[in-house]
Amino acid sequence: MAVSSGSACSSTSTAPSHVLTALGHSEKLAYAAVRFGIGRFNTAEEIDTVAQQVISTVQSLQQIESKSGQSLQQIESKSGQDARTTRG
Repeated sequence: MAVSSGSACSSTSTAPSHVLTALGHSEKLAYAAVRFGIGRFNTAEEIDTVAQQVISTVQSLQQIESKSGQSLQQIESKSGQDARTTRG
């Protein structure tokens, strides 16, 4: 399985997905998009494992945000990182 941010056709760009913004989604949501590539040789078990890992990671990040009272973007900004340049 492959997991990445952004679209396949703009993988070298840190710009938000033009498709998602054209569909009316906010730039913030477009930056948060995650792309999953599933190949013909991936098993159902592998897909389930990745899905569970993603769910667990999102829940952990939500807990960090709720405990700190800040968004992850604010936390990254204070640490000198920009979420748009650290994804991928």
